[in-house]
Amino acid sequence: MSAVLLLGALVLSPVIGGGFGELTCAIIQILVFAALICRLASKASDAWARVPGFAFLMVFLALVCVSTVFTESVYASLRFLIYATACVGAYVLAGSICRNRRIAACAVWGLTLVALGICLFGIRDYATSAGGGIRFWKSLLSEGDHRRLFGTFINPGFFAGFLVIAIPIALGVYLVTRRSVLVLLAGTAFALNIVALMLTGAKFGVMATAGSLVVFLVLVVATRLLTRDRLKRLILISIVLVPLVMVFSGPVRQRMRAAESGGTQVHSTLFRLYAWRSTINMIRDHPLIGLGPGTFDVAYPRYAIAGPTKYAHQSYLQIGAETGIPALAALLIALAFVVWRPIAAGVRLGGGEVPAEPAQSERRALLDQQKPTPSGDGVAWDDLIPPEAWRVVNWSLLAALFGSCLRNLVDSDWYVMGIALPFAISAGLLVGRSGAARISVSLGM
Repeated sequence: MSAVLLLGALVLSPVIGGGFGELTCAIIQILVFAALICRLASKASDAWARVPGFAFLMVFLALVCVSTVFTESVYASLRFLIYATACVGAYVLAGSICRNRRIAACAVWGLTLVALGICLFGIRDYATSAGGGIRFWKSLLSEGDHRRLFGTFINPGFFAGFLVIAIPIALGVYLVTRRSVLVLLAGTAFALNIVALMLTGAKFGVMATAGSLVVFLVLVVATRLLTRDRLKRLILISIVLVPLVMVFSGPVRQRMRAAESGGTQVHSTLFRLYAWRSTINMIRDHPLIGLGPGTFDVAYPRYAIAGPTKYAHQSYLQIGAETGIPALAALLIALAFVVWRPIAAGVRLGGGEVPAEPAQSERRALLDQQKPTPSGDGVAWDDLIPPEAWRVVNWSLLAALFGSCLRNLVDSDWYVMGIALPFAISAGLLVGRSGAARISVSLGM
């Protein structure tokens, strides 16, 4: 039941959690907390993973609590505390339950398919608003102003922040999945995600995605996982993507030209720089406990150099301003452990997966679940993500986390539940499937 609830939250978060609505965010958080309670109440409650960075995440949450005591807005700080606890809980729970490869496969495919659905409907609406048919294609190829694709998010930048996570994962699934229909489905998801990213016009989203894909390919090649079949698939999808990128990159090209010519994009960049300078001044005045979690928009007007803004356009600076430098340091160290432990395990084991020994209460169930399932003419569990191919998917998850960390240097993506929860669950997936999380925590009575 805990897996069903967590997967439900994962799939639902980019659909309804792309903005700052309190009700939609509360629905997703309730699903996460319900999943945690079900796990605690189940017979498998003695089989929690000791996930990398857990101690530093607890320090981070403790410092958030301390900052909440001295906050300028108790309501905003309590909201942030619940939000952060839900994300940390989702990471810990995902690291525990995703050692079961069926649950992990459902999570990976769930994220891939929901991204595909959002992109399909988003691109359809984009084409309709442009006039449809030949008018749509003419608008794409013209040099004039282009609309930007929002998807299910409050602005195109946040939609790009979600796609930065979804794109490397879709590529990893495409390279390893079996059955032609699954390959076609994953390849379509990857291609449409790229098309949607181009239509967002988010320059930094494109850069972060490019960086994540480079990291993924380097890791796959370095660990000798790029087999001949996977290379063929990669070449095929590249041939498909080249014309698609050329046709659908109008919004990105337009914004880059505006930046080069000193247009509005220069002002957008300058506004970010001014916002960051103001945020640094906030950190300088309150370095230890910050101004209070979730209170950036309340405190910012006193420090504003440029116009008002609700968020700092950089998650790291905003977390430092709201909760203090020690809390930011604890979070960064936790992120470093989340990234480094799977890399160390992957390099040491040639990129392979060696899950930790499960607890006694789960051992028999896991052995039964991991037996090959006869597929007949249908699709078997092992067709979704073959057992021997999880090491490739692990690298795609790592690349997705890297891209999101890079993207948060220029925007406050982690303050949006539709991005933060997929990030947290992807991190849990990675440590759970790479063997970086060890089952050694007993919560049984």
